[in-house]
Amino acid sequence: MLIISVLGALIYSNTLTAVFQFDDNLNIVNNLFIRNINNLWPPTGYRWFGLLTFALNYMLGGLNPVGYHLVNISIHITTAVSVYFFVLITCRTPYLAGYKNHAISCRWLALSCALLFVAHPIQTQAVTYIVQRFASLATLLFMLSLNFYISARLLAKCGDTPSGKRCCWKALFFYAAAVLTALASLKTKEIAFTLPVVIIMYEAMFLRGFLCVSVILKKWRRVVAALIGLLLVVVFFAINNSYELQRLFEKFKATNDITRHDYLVTQFRVIATYIRLLLIPVNQMIDHHYKVYTNIFDPAVIASLALIVLLLCVAMYLFKISRGESSCLRLISFGIFWFFITLSIESSIIPIIDVMFEHRLYLPSIGAFIAIAALFAHVWENAGLFRKCSLKPAACILAIVIIALSCTAYQRNKVWSSELSLWSDVIAKNPLNPRAYNMVGNYYQANARFFDAIPYFIKALEVDSSYAEARSNLGNAYVQTGRIDEGLNELMITVKSNRFDAIDTGILYFNIAKGLYFKGMTDQAIENLNKSLIYMPNEASIYFLLGQLYVQKNMTEKSAASFKAAHNLDPDKY
Repeated sequence: MLIISVLGALIYSNTLTAVFQFDDNLNIVNNLFIRNINNLWPPTGYRWFGLLTFALNYMLGGLNPVGYHLVNISIHITTAVSVYFFVLITCRTPYLAGYKNHAISCRWLALSCALLFVAHPIQTQAVTYIVQRFASLATLLFMLSLNFYISARLLAKCGDTPSGKRCCWKALFFYAAAVLTALASLKTKEIAFTLPVVIIMYEAMFLRGFLCVSVILKKWRRVVAALIGLLLVVVFFAINNSYELQRLFEKFKATNDITRHDYLVTQFRVIATYIRLLLIPVNQMIDHHYKVYTNIFDPAVIASLALIVLLLCVAMYLFKISRGESSCLRLISFGIFWFFITLSIESSIIPIIDVMFEHRLYLPSIGAFIAIAALFAHVWENAGLFRKCSLKPAACILAIVIIALSCTAYQRNKVWSSELSLWSDVIAKNPLNPRAYNMVGNYYQANARFFDAIPYFIKALEVDSSYAEARSNLGNAYVQTGRIDEGLNELMITVKSNRFDAIDTGILYFNIAKGLYFKGMTDQAIENLNKSLIYMPNEASIYFLLGQLYVQKNMTEKSAASFKAAHNLDPDKY
């Protein structure tokens, strides 16, 4: 535990002062909801628990990023420790009980999995990118729930021992803890919906709860009792949050850019890329700007699908040949299945406009690292190497791999120091990424360097002429530099776009209002600000500009009400 913790702290020691990035601004910096912790009670919303942690961060340290990073790093280290204990507990299951006599002990195997998890650079986006605490926290709670559940199941025969009553109470405590942490995970991110599936798979592979009909018939009460708590949590969650879930699935039902079919076809390629990043972590970036595939018979899609099918066949084959044999083969099979099951929420048929993000690998990577560590142990043992030499060479190989991954992760964390370095890194690796140019332009625009921002917005439109957000930003930059007519022309072209979400639409009308304000067209500016409020009803800057416009029209009461609304929404700024 000390090795895991120290290593994790060292790798992420250079991230404490990294600024808020990208969606951090929407979910944390400009999210007035989390500034009052009373808004988080009673519990509502499908990501309530994650938002609660952000609210606590804000209550204790405001918008100082150090506190947020400390929490994220602590979550990451604790998750790695939970992975360590997960492997140790698994070695106590009926199937792997005899594995402790093997050359590579369970403790070494568990340490290898945990170190791979804590050191791999693919985790940097889930840890250093503050808002992706949703992914890391949900994974931590997922692992805690699974560990509690397995611990309770291993106490299932407590009645057969002299201290049976005490063991029964321990089992009940573990079951209750498993239910509570499962519920918290479900209230943090939707990936937790895969937890019951993982538990059922674990039962079948290691606890022999579903291996044959006779076992089910003899012990069905015990099996049902073991699973029913967590299944009830899922049902309770679905009923209690039906409105939020409906909104979630409406959001995922379709986008302006991708259909369910195209998303699924693209995910075959994305999953292959995920596997490559786990094995060879190079060319990492916050936004891969992944190509959307529409033809399942595309050679690249066929090759990726073949890889996925091959891995699943290998997992099924290893499961079959490992029956009755206490070996690493079952762990390899389990790890492969874990990877695909936990990835299924975000890499299947629910179309998300961003088809790929590295933080989505945080939970699935646990299965991958278990499979990799178990494969290494199996090869080492069956090659007879442990009979010719001690385990020191194996430890040296592990150390070299972990040091290499740690150095890569430490270097990767440096690009998160500022928005400029983060998105310049994307441009260097993918010069055809329009969002990267737009985000660099945003950085300059936010720092009132409008003349520096304009070339980046223009470049974004050269790469993708339909990129409405870049055109809206270009129009605003023109307005701010005195080219008001050019700016309004760009903004009016953007109004016709259908590639906007609600927030971007609100920003567009706000930008138009600013241009009209500078031209002295007060009534038209007010009209556009009212449109902007439809999409952004809690944006203080809109009310402030509205107050200024009402002052020009000598509408004292309305201007005072607008200024008061701006102050109430953001008292630190207005």
